[in-house]
Amino acid sequence: MTKNSALETGEAIQAKPLVEIDPAKCVACGQCVSVCPPHSIIRQEGKTPPKFADNGWCLRCGHCVSVCPTGALSHIEMAPENIRAIDPAWTPEMIEMFLRSKRSVRHFSDKPVARETLEKLLEVAAQAPSDANQQDRSFMVLTDRALIDGYEAAVIKHFRDTHDQLLASGVDPMFWKLLYIRPLLAKYDAGEHPIFRGAPSVVCAYARKDNNFGWYNCAIAMDYLMLMAHSMGVESCIVGFSFNPSEIGHKFLGLSDKYQLHSVVALGYPKYRFRRTVQRRPADVIWRS
Repeated sequence: MTKNSALETGEAIQAKPLVEIDPAKCVACGQCVSVCPPHSIIRQEGKTPPKFADNGWCLRCGHCVSVCPTGALSHIEMAPENIRAIDPAWTPEMIEMFLRSKRSVRHFSDKPVARETLEKLLEVAAQAPSDANQQDRSFMVLTDRALIDGYEAAVIKHFRDTHDQLLASGVDPMFWKLLYIRPLLAKYDAGEHPIFRGAPSVVCAYARKDNNFGWYNCAIAMDYLMLMAHSMGVESCIVGFSFNPSEIGHKFLGLSDKYQLHSVVALGYPKYRFRRTVQRRPADVIWRS
């Protein structure tokens, strides 16, 4: 039997399909058929429950399990205890205020972030969307002060070398890049932490180099992590200096050559409490109707 015929008949290629449908619960509403991105679930005639054709295209996205109104579908790679009913108790106004209250924090207290809290943040980050549900993003968490300081020292060395090379090349001392670098070096030399801001935790996200959407997968996962952190009183700041260029962090973290570092976030409890939302520029939008 070819893959196409398996799709047409709804017969599973594998002996045990990835998605199982309980005929006692199924009402043949067809919602699972409609939402399945690769069309791996096939509608049957009348009130007969649909069939799953495991043609190797299942994305493991769980849309079918999530949308079923009667809970008739299960996925063999998803533990039942991890499938929970969605009961939205929030309002648009609550979500708007929550999002508007998020700040990039650059002053952290000395209070460490508990391992359990970091694990919860990473658990939520792993739920973020990714291209074709590949979930191609990995994390490295730094909580050791010596490691974080060592990473910062490596970044500062890069900027110091860049500064000296630019001056040696005869660049105007007022060149914008030099003006940007000098304050960082001055703060570091004065004993401050201008890169990671003294944060007690640093989370790094990386993906395979051969995945053109690796940066996207990491960015969205880090957004999930930072928003979840905000809800728990832990604040954050994306540290662009530490992964642009990415070779600095890549080398310091000891990542394999098959990976690309895409995002680094400093995490910690805020030293100061932000009490008000602020105004941003209106959205720059082009409407085409």
